[in-house]
Amino acid sequence: MAQCIAVNDREIKFYVPNSGNETKLRDNFSNAFRFLLESTAALRGTVSVHACAVVKDGKAYAFVGNSGAGKSTHGLQWVNHLGAEMISGDRSLIQCKDGEAIIHGVPWDGKEQLFRQVSYPLHGVVEIRKSSQNTMCRLSAAKARRSLPGQFVLPAWDANAFAYGFSTIMSLARIVPCFRLFCTPDEQGARRCYDGIMNRELLPVTDDPDIVAVDERFYEDSNDAIPRRIMRADQCGLLKQLELPVTVAKAWQLLKNPVSKRELTAEMAIGADKSFEQIEREATQAVCWLKEHALVE
Repeated sequence: MAQCIAVNDREIKFYVPNSGNETKLRDNFSNAFRFLLESTAALRGTVSVHACAVVKDGKAYAFVGNSGAGKSTHGLQWVNHLGAEMISGDRSLIQCKDGEAIIHGVPWDGKEQLFRQVSYPLHGVVEIRKSSQNTMCRLSAAKARRSLPGQFVLPAWDANAFAYGFSTIMSLARIVPCFRLFCTPDEQGARRCYDGIMNRELLPVTDDPDIVAVDERFYEDSNDAIPRRIMRADQCGLLKQLELPVTVAKAWQLLKNPVSKRELTAEMAIGADKSFEQIEREATQAVCWLKEHALVE
């Protein structure tokens, strides 16, 4: 694995181990090159995003979300059923310039190895969440600014590059429509997404604050006001020691990705043989329990 061992404003040095295996050595150099490109791109108004990207009718759409959320699966549904073409299955570069966002394919990818070196105007960013039903909302610009940073690769070792990259993400949230989609991993999920984007004026716009697990929290550093991620090293150990009530355990599982109180209640209600009001009370109690144990904020 290539590692950055020194950096300043004029050079970046890498340690690329030689395992004696030609394939691994090639992969290590490829990772080093990718690392260098993603680092320097931030200074030029371009950021690397962990997303599956497709193009349909000359317009590109990026599907973001945590690993395992189903981004590539969703993108392939667009390809197989909606006539879209794949740009990248895992990573792309997004550039904001003159009030427009452009997404660029890059010559590397994740395990799917789905990529093309093409560029298209970006017309939507969709945050993918797994669910047994298909619901979609549009994120307000303010909520998009809070939700998007965790999906991008930013050079945390270089304050200037980090600030430039973060500024690009804030511009993206302002000029490109952003959505949150709870979906099934099939054609119906893809069609719900496409219909929602095409008729976004009919979608509810949400600015509800998300309930955020503490290891996904961002805070403003008092010195440079740059959002940084807080990690809770004791979190897993704490959860093992606690006996979580059933409803709390379900809520915690859903809160692996930040969701609003309304979204949490709706997801907990799926398949439940209870009234929505009762589910809402249980969701409130679960969140209070998790807050008492400093697991969410």
